[in-house]
Amino acid sequence: MANAQDLSLNVAVNKNPALMGEKILIEFSIAENTKDFRGPNFKDFRILSGPNPSTSSSYSFINGKSQSTVNTTYSYLLMAKKIGNLTIGSASVNVNGDTYQSRPINIQIVQNKSNKTTQNNKKAEHNINDNQLYIKATTNKRKLYQGEQILVKYKLFTRVDLASTELVNNPALNGFWTQDIKVNSKFKREIIDGVAYNVATVKKALLTAQKSGDLIIDPMEIRTQVRVQKKSNRRDPFDPFGMFNQYSAIEKMISSKPIKITVEPLPTPKPTHFYGAVGNIKINTEIDNTTVKANEAINFKLTLSGGGNLALLKPFEITFPPDFEVYDPKVIDKTFSANTHTSGKKIFEYLLIPRF
Repeated sequence: MANAQDLSLNVAVNKNPALMGEKILIEFSIAENTKDFRGPNFKDFRILSGPNPSTSSSYSFINGKSQSTVNTTYSYLLMAKKIGNLTIGSASVNVNGDTYQSRPINIQIVQNKSNKTTQNNKKAEHNINDNQLYIKATTNKRKLYQGEQILVKYKLFTRVDLASTELVNNPALNGFWTQDIKVNSKFKREIIDGVAYNVATVKKALLTAQKSGDLIIDPMEIRTQVRVQKKSNRRDPFDPFGMFNQYSAIEKMISSKPIKITVEPLPTPKPTHFYGAVGNIKINTEIDNTTVKANEAINFKLTLSGGGNLALLKPFEITFPPDFEVYDPKVIDKTFSANTHTSGKKIFEYLLIPRF
């Protein structure tokens, strides 16, 4: 049983935005067993079913003691009456004399343009067109300076049932230093120009331009197996309900379009102490001791921090006193891939020994 201060009436919908004419599932849930529920005002929606109450229980053992939790859910199946940004108000529930309200929720309803597309696709079931399945590559900029970074994304869009996908050609990305970013490749629902797609990000990378000129972001090529329903008028006497051999797989090769990136050379003349750092970068130096005896070691640390091509930077040419013995620096890389650039810090630690 949950404490009163922990209780809340939560609300969730299965699709937002939604297309006009689509069925929308909305659920109100609270971690308590209750029957005193009042639904919200659905003035802009038709209620197809609901409220449909259901309860579930879970058990846990903490410090040798068992605890049980009961969750009550009230669900509705809805359909919007009009297009626009529609609001569903608060529902309420009474638990042990206390009233709990859900937050209002906004649902965007857009024009449904998929019905006509679906009808056209049924005329040629085995011809998967470019509007049903494709890869799209995008970048956050098309013009930049040498050493500057851009973000490239490859996304897979589908309106068909995919049995499998296989990467055939991974982009070479010549002229760029590449740093891949981990992606969640699970499909998510997106509505594009009134049509619903399942969309997955299959690759995301930070690219650092290594030279100037027109550089090409190469296409990505994927081999897919599309599951399609067989069209047959013959009925199998051993399969009266049509449970077997209803589907077949069709191979479909898809690829993204190449993207041209214009890379400008860095301004001239080059500063004397420029070592290739491009971005919003700060520099800091510190030393562990300012008074030592001869032949005692000193630790000198140089830290570069901020956002930019930090991962590519190498130790600087530093002029130390001639009586210092200088060892090659220890390089500590604490950079990571942010949304549109490499961020973090890179540290160069020098061991110095003054001999006189």
